[in-house]
Amino acid sequence: MTKTYLVYKNHYLRDYMDKTVYRGDQNPNKIYTEMVQMSIESAKKHLKGDWELVFFEDEYENYQEMIIEHHFRLFEMWKREPCHIIDMDSDTLWHRDIELSKFHSIKCLSTLGWTASCVYYPHEMSEKLWEMSHKQIKKWDKWADEQELYVSLMKAQKVRYKKGDGTTIVGQYYPKAKNILFEAHECTIDDISHEEIEQPLIHFHGTRDLEDRLAMMKKVRDDANGLRTF
Repeated sequence: MTKTYLVYKNHYLRDYMDKTVYRGDQNPNKIYTEMVQMSIESAKKHLKGDWELVFFEDEYENYQEMIIEHHFRLFEMWKREPCHIIDMDSDTLWHRDIELSKFHSIKCLSTLGWTASCVYYPHEMSEKLWEMSHKQIKKWDKWADEQELYVSLMKAQKVRYKKGDGTTIVGQYYPKAKNILFEAHECTIDDISHEEIEQPLIHFHGTRDLEDRLAMMKKVRDDANGLRTF
């Protein structure tokens, strides 16, 4: 039976590239640690099926170094044995039950919900696609580069990639902002409600307003558990 790995990372970065958008007073590493712990616990509760957790925790100079290294780690995992990989960001929360078979029915590399908060690498994808991604990931410099990488990979697979793809699995909850380039729900902590979120997995876009995103994650988690903290 082909294994499925659920991969999380929580690295210490000496230089936060997103300091122009992160305006909080707390240490970002501390907040991301709390986020990833919540996300993993929610996966244990809601992701149904036979999967194995893989957790990476290291120290890097910056985002560029981390993103590139993580990419090649995933490739090494995929190359080592036949496996499916679900690569997760820490600012995500599983809040409704979903069967692992939902992922296994996707036979190609897929970003679920438009951003790279949850990327599925099935064992069926070709090594040529990995080789293509190796060249592009080494040029990574800003967040838009990551989106362009996955769009180009999906196009190379002749997958129809359009606005809204994957939204049955991943819901996007984004701070109030202008010029949002993808389908998402703009909201504040007063707006968000567990009952109104249909998708089983939520991406909160932590780098935009980290402390606020953490509070939103806690609210949705506690609402789903029948608790009210706000």
